[in-house]
Amino acid sequence: MNNPTGNGSPKRAAIGPVITGSLLLLALAFCLYWLHVVNMRQEGEADAAVSQQSARTARLREEKILLEGMRSKTPCEIGQWLQTAGAGAIPAAEQGAPAAGEPLPQAASAGRTRPDPANSGGAAAGATLDQLEDATVFVLAQSGSSLTMGSGFFIAPGLILTNRHVVAHAPDAVFVINKKLGGLFPAALVAASPEKRRDYALLRVNPPGGIAIRPLVFSAEARRAQKVSVWGYPHAISKNDPKYQALISGRAEAVPELSYADGVISAVLDRNPRIIVHTAPLSPGSSGGPLADEKGDILGINTMISLDEDSYRQTSLALHASDILRFLKENGIDASVTE
Repeated sequence: MNNPTGNGSPKRAAIGPVITGSLLLLALAFCLYWLHVVNMRQEGEADAAVSQQSARTARLREEKILLEGMRSKTPCEIGQWLQTAGAGAIPAAEQGAPAAGEPLPQAASAGRTRPDPANSGGAAAGATLDQLEDATVFVLAQSGSSLTMGSGFFIAPGLILTNRHVVAHAPDAVFVINKKLGGLFPAALVAASPEKRRDYALLRVNPPGGIAIRPLVFSAEARRAQKVSVWGYPHAISKNDPKYQALISGRAEAVPELSYADGVISAVLDRNPRIIVHTAPLSPGSSGGPLADEKGDILGINTMISLDEDSYRQTSLALHASDILRFLKENGIDASVTE
C-alpha cells in the first residue's frame, strides 16, 4: 500500500509530539529553576537590606539616647566626655592628656615676652582679623585630674570674658594662652554671674610689659539675617592639632590654633537674658568665645548648643551683648561699645 506523499510513516508521526513535549517540559523546568534562583537571590538581598536597616535603626536609637543625655550638659562638659571616651581621629594613647594627679604644665614666667609684630597697614578687614586673633584666648581650668577647656576674649586691659561654666569648677587653677601672649599664663577669677542662666565670668591676667592686647568692642545691634563669625578653640578641631597635643603634654609655649567659622543670625529671642540663635557651627570648647559681626564688633558670647530630638539638628546659641554689658557694668567695668 502506498502512503500519501509528504505524510511520513505512522511511527515517525507518533515520535514528533513526544520530542516536542519533552523539550517543552525541559524549558518549563529550566524556567522554574531560574525563577527559584532569582527568588532566592532577591530574598537574600532583602534579608541583607533588612539586617542593614535594623543595624542602622539600632545605631540611630543609640545616638538618640546619647544626644538626649548630652542636651542637659554644657558644651565643655561634653568636651570632657569626648576626651575621656576617646572619640576622635587621634588615638587616646597619642593624646597626651595629663594623667590623674599630674599638674598642668607650668605657666610662662613673668619675664617671658613675645615681640609685637608691626601693624601690616592693610585693609580694615585684615586689621579686624588680626585684632580678633590677638584678643581671643584658649582657657584651661584644672580641678584635680579634671581639665575643662573653653574660650574667652579680652574686653578691657588685662580682663578676659568667658563663660561661668568653663571655670566654675576650678576657680583657683585657670590658665590662658594664645599666639599674642606667646605662652601659658595664670588667670585669676575676679567675678562670675550669680545666676547660672547668665553664664559669665571675668578673668584677670597680667602679661609682662611689651604685650599689649587691644580689647574688643561691643555692638548691641544684632539683627536677623546678619552675617556673623565665631572664634574659639573647639575640641573638634583642637584634638587634631599637634600644638594642642604638645600643650597638654607639658609644653607651655605650644599655642593651639584659633578656629574661625561663619554663619548668619537666625533669630534674636527676647528672653532674659536675650539669646542670639545663629548658624555658625559650635562644638565643645567654643564656650566663651566671641560672636562677631562683619566689622569685628562683638554681638555676643557663644555659650550653648541646642539639639532637636526629632531631627538631630544643632542650633548655636550666644548670649546677647546687651546683657553682657549689664554684667560688666554691675562689676564696675566700662567696656567699649560701637556707636
